[in-house]
Amino acid sequence: MKSSKPVSLDLDNRSIFKYFTNTFVWVLKNLLGIFATKGEGITVISFSNIGDTIFTIPALKKLSQINDLGKITLITQSNMKFILEKEFPNLGFVFVEKEIFHWGGNSHPVDLIKQTRGLKNGITISFSVNPQSVFLMLFSGGKKFYGITRDAYKKAFDNSFSLTMKSHLSDIYFDAVESFIKVKRDQSDYGFPLSKTRGEEIIITPFAGWDAKMWGIEKMITLAERLNKNRVVNFVVEKNKLEKLYLIDLRVRGIKVTELDHISEYEHLFEECSSTNWE
Repeated sequence: MKSSKPVSLDLDNRSIFKYFTNTFVWVLKNLLGIFATKGEGITVISFSNIGDTIFTIPALKKLSQINDLGKITLITQSNMKFILEKEFPNLGFVFVEKEIFHWGGNSHPVDLIKQTRGLKNGITISFSVNPQSVFLMLFSGGKKFYGITRDAYKKAFDNSFSLTMKSHLSDIYFDAVESFIKVKRDQSDYGFPLSKTRGEEIIITPFAGWDAKMWGIEKMITLAERLNKNRVVNFVVEKNKLEKLYLIDLRVRGIKVTELDHISEYEHLFEECSSTNWE
């Protein structure tokens, strides 16, 4: 990983930061290991946004199909509930409010740590590379830690793959699973992962992730116009997030625009779409 994401610490490019964080998480891992459990079961931590969450599905399905792994529990954001509960009716879930790691939230990280330790799972797999995921993993009570990581946190894991740019998002999460156990990657794993997508629309969400934001809204609109010649394009944004001049531009070009109050409103859009564009 050559560069860090915007507004993040430049941990991956500065040796002194990497040395400090790796030393700290290694010491913490060994200290907390004294109180670790060897219980059966797996905790998966995934604090990704909607685009990445969707592309965790193929790897999670392969993991859940392996026999004798015990109960699998996924810790994830509560606004992903409408996607994940339908795809994984047999998994356990701990749904977390997005604001839990912000000051002044209704819940506290300590409560989440207690809830995670209460699972008594011996194995923890991290699908996320942010500090919150790493430290929740270390405090999870697990005995063995696996997943994807940035170089700055590598010493926190028993085995891991470094986060790198992949040709397909699903490969990142297959790497996370394969740091723990080998699974087969099939061609069918690289289609759109949601099992109930039958419609005709193409959904474009221009603010899905940093790569999309850096590409620019003007290019997104141009893409939408080109696609709209042969298919119905739905330009989906959060309410009041897109400047009025762009809304006018889209409507002048004959492109459908949907403004959402909450991320859960995507649910009915999935039933009408054939393809999406987000990170």
